[in-house]
Parts: sequence; structure tokens; C-alpha cells
Amino acid sequence: MIVIACNTVSSTALELLRETYPDIPIVGCITPTAKEVVKICDKDSRIGIMATKATVKSGVYEEKIKSLNEELFHRIHSVSGAGTFDRRRNYRQ
Repeated sequence: MIVIACNTVSSTALELLRETYPDIPIVGCITPTAKEVVKICDKDSRIGIMATKATVKSGVYEEKIKSLNEELFHRIHSVSGAGTFDRRRNYRQ
């Protein structure tokens, strides 16, 4: 088994790795995180995602959360880069 404990690799290369190594189970961090978000949040929650530019640009968190609970999709605010999140609103639930 391979565990990809990196958002950037999970969002940009996970599927390629699974195709390249079909006999090895490969787990990324996007799906487990999205499942936890859906379990904890409701339609009134604000969801802040801090990630690298590549992860934010991929839209993978929005896509995965929307596939699990469509009503949360418009509650997601993704930002990249150090120091940008603290200039935004407080995203506590």
C-alpha cells in the first residue's frame, strides 16, 4: 500500500499513480478529508480550504465535497499561499 499524505500529489497525480500501479492500493488525502467535512458541516457552515496553488487550482476539494453533498458546494472558500487565510473572514463553523 502507498499512502499519499500530500494534497498536491493527491490532487494532481493520484489517478495517474493508480493507473500506473494497478496492483498496489494507493490512498490519497482528498477523499477522507472531504468525507469528514461532509460529516461535520451543514448548509450553514463556512468551509475554508488552505492549500497550495496547484491543489486550489485543481478544484478537487470542491468537486469531491459537491459529489458527497451538493448543498455544501457554495459554502467552500479556497485560498492558497502562506498568510492569505488570516486576511479572510473567520471560517470557524
